[in-house]
Amino acid sequence: MPLTLQDLIADPSKIEALRPPVEKCSVCGKKLQETITGKHYTRDGVMCSDHYYQKLGEGVEGHPIAAGGARRG
Repeated sequence: MPLTLQDLIADPSKIEALRPPVEKCSVCGKKLQETITGKHYTRDGVMCSDHYYQKLGEGVEGHPIAAGGARRG
């Protein structure tokens, strides 16, 4: 049964049920807002930009790109 305006006026707490759930960073628990904190979906969960790029940097440092050998002929 859909909510009517009279239902919302009688019980304002029902408005909270209509709002979408707020996603939080899986590392620090900060509420994510895509334009402010960033929102990156990873296999470890949703992360803010700070923790996403920190994890990305750790992966790059752990597996650096090696210079190719010189070829002749």
